[in-house]
Amino acid sequence: MRRKGLIIILFVLLAGLSVLILFIQKGKRNIISDPYDVVPSDACFLVESIDLPGFFNSITEGNGLFTEMNSVKELTRLTDEIKYLSEFISRTEFSRVFENARSVISFHQGREAELIPLLSMNVAPQINYRQVHDILKQMISNELPEIKKWGLKFLCLPYKYSNRPDTVFLTFNDGLLISSPSIDLIARAIFTPDKNIRSVPGFTRIMSAAGRNEDKLYLVFKNVFDIIKSFTGTKSPALAELATKLAGSAEGDVYINENGIILSGYTESVDSTDFLYKYKNHPSAKLTTYEVIPSDIVLFETIYLPQLSPNNFSKENVDDSTYSLAVRLTPFMGDEISRAYLDFKNEKDRLTPVMIFKLKNRDMTEQIISRKIKLWGRRRKMGEQGMIRYFMPDEQTQIPVYITPYKNIASVYYRGFKRASDDSYITFYDNYMITGSSYDNVTSVLYDNMLNNTLANNVSYRDFESTMPSIGCYSFYCIPSGIITYLSQWLDDDVIDALSSNKILLKKIQAAGYQFTASNDMIYNTLSIKFGEEVREESGTEWETLLDTAACIKPFFFTNHNTGAKEIFIQDYKNNTYLVNAAGRVLWKVPLNERILGDVYMIDFYGNGKYQILFSGKNYLHLLDRNGNYVERYPVKLRSPATAPLALFDYDNNKVYRLFIPGEDRLIYAYDKEGGAVKGWKPFRTNTLVTTELRFFRVSGKDYLVAADNNSVYFLDRTGNVRLKPKEAVVRAHGSEIRLAPGRNPGIVFSSPEGVIQRVSFDGSVNKTEIRKFSSDHSFDFFDVDGDGFGEYIFIDSGILYLYKIDRSEIFSRDFGPDKLEGPINFIFSALDRKIGIFDDSKKLIYLIDKNGDALKGFPLRGASLFSIGKFSEASGYHLIVGGSDSFLYNYRIESGLNQTE
Repeated sequence: MRRKGLIIILFVLLAGLSVLILFIQKGKRNIISDPYDVVPSDACFLVESIDLPGFFNSITEGNGLFTEMNSVKELTRLTDEIKYLSEFISRTEFSRVFENARSVISFHQGREAELIPLLSMNVAPQINYRQVHDILKQMISNELPEIKKWGLKFLCLPYKYSNRPDTVFLTFNDGLLISSPSIDLIARAIFTPDKNIRSVPGFTRIMSAAGRNEDKLYLVFKNVFDIIKSFTGTKSPALAELATKLAGSAEGDVYINENGIILSGYTESVDSTDFLYKYKNHPSAKLTTYEVIPSDIVLFETIYLPQLSPNNFSKENVDDSTYSLAVRLTPFMGDEISRAYLDFKNEKDRLTPVMIFKLKNRDMTEQIISRKIKLWGRRRKMGEQGMIRYFMPDEQTQIPVYITPYKNIASVYYRGFKRASDDSYITFYDNYMITGSSYDNVTSVLYDNMLNNTLANNVSYRDFESTMPSIGCYSFYCIPSGIITYLSQWLDDDVIDALSSNKILLKKIQAAGYQFTASNDMIYNTLSIKFGEEVREESGTEWETLLDTAACIKPFFFTNHNTGAKEIFIQDYKNNTYLVNAAGRVLWKVPLNERILGDVYMIDFYGNGKYQILFSGKNYLHLLDRNGNYVERYPVKLRSPATAPLALFDYDNNKVYRLFIPGEDRLIYAYDKEGGAVKGWKPFRTNTLVTTELRFFRVSGKDYLVAADNNSVYFLDRTGNVRLKPKEAVVRAHGSEIRLAPGRNPGIVFSSPEGVIQRVSFDGSVNKTEIRKFSSDHSFDFFDVDGDGFGEYIFIDSGILYLYKIDRSEIFSRDFGPDKLEGPINFIFSALDRKIGIFDDSKKLIYLIDKNGDALKGFPLRGASLFSIGKFSEASGYHLIVGGSDSFLYNYRIESGLNQTE
């Protein structure tokens, strides 16, 4: 019988139990009988419930993980049977039979690693054998055989599994109903009470420490050998033996909800040779190494070692020089060591961990390492280049990585890390020493810490951490979908194939972790499995750097005038502004007193080739230099609070900048680069408030400043006087851009609130074109998408992107679903390579769409803001910068080009 057939058996058992409700309608009390008295001591694990229907309902109805299991073909029959069983025993007419009864389902080892269940349950005293027989016979509509054996009567409930007939046996004994598909197991349960589960050393103690009103799971380590062996096959025969020697027994109170499962309870060990025995009185503390572990971890474990002593050190897995170094470093070592496996693309690297040592004195530790390898290098006539490489992600950062002969230092301090790997590369970050088997391994840890991309800043991990105790002496954490390669060292190939084929489900198990701490001369342990409906795919970013909160503006590419490289200027929702270099490192953070409105600009304030960052808020003009310092008079108080973003123009490209900002007093103000009023400009008063930035066009030698309020569009000259009055009334939609349509008869193009395309020629004539009805919330732009020299009309309305030719014929429409689309953003990569940018605010996804309505290969990407695309250098290729909902700034490398859509 295979394991998946167990549920069929349990169904038959519990179906029989349900009829007992007919005999206890009057609420008569149960005989005080203990189901554990008949559980043989060879049980591998046991489940106890005081409300069996509720327990099954919590699995099938309150847990998203079970729902997802329905999609796994290997588990289809199992999940269907669990669901059917749950619905059956939860019927109103049956449910009260379980109200005041304890049910214990134990599982025992049979032949060929099969598990045989045994169910025992205390029942009401007035139930008799004949009544149960008659009701069950009526329920199954079939003959119900009976047998007598060992002085007991057994009802025989027939069932089929894999088209093979089988039988479940049911009997009564001293107030207990006992049932199993093995009549011999029932006999052992009844006739050898001195060998019940309570006789297992330590089992009674963990029972007394368990919760009173919770469902419980018990595990007996010495009885799991064959179960573990069935998963490992011939790959790791020692693993099954190790499992039997971990401890005596363990118990976990079971807590199930839609977000996962938590087991918390005690482990007891009375045998001093058990692995966990020595931890019964081990000190515990708040473990902190996770603060420097990269967030793209797939597995890590941390051990707390507060008092390192050579008396407890091991020479088993190291050479003499490594052991000598470990002893020398002991006074400066901290109290935690972690082994971490990162999510490397290379399969080989996934099997080689990095070790992270917390330090008391980083300087002394690094000095000792440096001296040791220099001496080692001189003996081998090697220069410093052969012993030290420098991690230099940018021009300001240089961290040494020491190439040493020392391997597996961690196993000297803790025997559990004897499989640490060939970790001869050593580096340091903050107050931690990091060792690994390659330069790439250790520098990946450095890089993620430089970007603050660590578990301490990972929203998903912090959510998971809240399910675990605040202190521990050992902690384990993994991403199940990410450790298949790691598990392949231990588990049978068939098991690995099954895991790989169901990786989508595994990805919804967002995390699993285990932690223990000494308590009451036992070990208190917690196991947590976190489930989430949404699968978070790999981001594909080149780097992610942490901001205080999510980005609130479109990222701006700023040019470093010293190197010519591009850097990123961004603001978060706390109004902090940042400058981030091409490596993702935050160069500075400057808090502002207000939110930036609209676009950010780069100007050469002094005319000396050095650039500054110009932008405005509601009340001030701001100008920051590359070091994050305000320039001269800045910030400059606006003459009236702004109702629209700053617009910057350099009419003649001579660095005589003009800054235009509409105010709450309905005047349009012009400022010079120092923040003073522009001489010769007469502030222009509009009819209503202007809420979008001004536009500037030069046509036939004449300048036009174009502003729009809710009921008019104004065409002004450089002095603030009206230069052009349209011959017909025109109104611009709030979401419409204002663009110049070139040609023999150039004009200004924008849409009305109804979606009518309006073209105002410079002789004042107006041409209006209606393609279709659009809502007042639509967005509009005019852009040459295909690079043929003629612009196309772009609309976004109600979640649909439309593209029309100049003759109004539709090129495509693409329905994105949600209503909350932002854009379009126009990107030009070359004369013929142009794309439309779209931000889906409801799903937090971003798109690049080509002239045919297809998304660029690799899109959509995760993002939670408008995005920018540019190059960090001429040789770097294109990079897309966008803010994430998790407070990180993402850098995606994108491959733009023709025929790159999917």
